[in-house]
Amino acid sequence: MSHSRMSTTIANAIAPGAYVRSLPHDAGPRSCSQGTVLEHRSPVELRAAAQRLVDNAGLDGWDDVGQRLDQREFAETRRALQWLATCHMGHYRHDERYRPDLLPLVESQFVRDGLPEDHGIVMNVAVDGQSWYAYRETVSGWYFAIGASGPPPDQWCYDGPQPSTGFPDDDSWSRFGVGEFARHW
Repeated sequence: MSHSRMSTTIANAIAPGAYVRSLPHDAGPRSCSQGTVLEHRSPVELRAAAQRLVDNAGLDGWDDVGQRLDQREFAETRRALQWLATCHMGHYRHDERYRPDLLPLVESQFVRDGLPEDHGIVMNVAVDGQSWYAYRETVSGWYFAIGASGPPPDQWCYDGPQPSTGFPDDDSWSRFGVGEFARHW
C-alpha cells in the first residue's frame, strides 16, 4: 500500500470522509508548499464547491470574503506550481543551486494535477542558480506564481491579475503564502 493510500486510510479511521494532503515539515501556517495535512470536506461541501466553479465561470469580481468569483484552474495551478517548488527544493538541497532545466523533467505530473498537456507554466532561474520563479495564467485570466530568492525552505507566492514582475521580493510577492499578494494560495 502506498504511503498516500495508507495515510488516507488512517485519516478515514480518525475522521470518516477525511483525506490527506502533503505539506513540508518546515511549512509555516498557510504555507503555499506541500506536506501532510488532514482535511475534511463532506461530499456535500465538495459538490457545492464544484457547483460554484460552474456557476461562477466567466464572472468577473469578488465574493463577500474577498475571493475571486471565477476560480477555474486555481487548485490545479497551485498543485502544479507546488510540485515544481518541491522538486526545486530537493534539487537545491542536493546541488546547492536551482536547475534551469527542471521544468521539462517534472511537467508530466501537471496533467495528473488537472492541467492541460500544454500547461502554460513559465519558469525562470537566475544565472547563478540561487533564485527562481514560475507562473501560470488560469483560464479565468488570474495568475499564480511561486519561487524562491534563497536556499530552501525559502518560498514566495503571488497571485494577481497580471503575471509577477520578476524574481520574488517584498514589493509584489508574499513570503510563505501569507500576505496581500497571495490571497488565493
